[in-house]
Amino acid sequence: DKTPFLSFNVADNAVHGNGGCNIINGSFSQEEGNASSLKFGQMISTMMAGPGMETEGKVLEAMNKVTSFVVNEDGTLSLMDAGNNEVLLLVKNTGKTLSE
Repeated sequence: DKTPFLSFNVADNAVHGNGGCNIINGSFSQEEGNASSLKFGQMISTMMAGPGMETEGKVLEAMNKVTSFVVNEDGTLSLMDAGNNEVLLLVKNTGKTLSE
């Protein structure tokens, strides 16, 4: 069971991460002239089974709904659906554990 994460390579419009069990890779795009737009392309993943599968399913389902993002005052990143509802909240990795 791993902590899900996403890492963005803006130069290559690529995304890499872990959904909770498997490594995921894919692409993202933005609408020209709309800096807050965000759409994930087809994602590929390894195919291991594990205790994080339920979480992973929810992460991948949410990623399919993303149409935009908002940078919050606290530095977190909200990924939003077409109805402007937050479907994922990303927290910048500081290298510290949650208990620190």
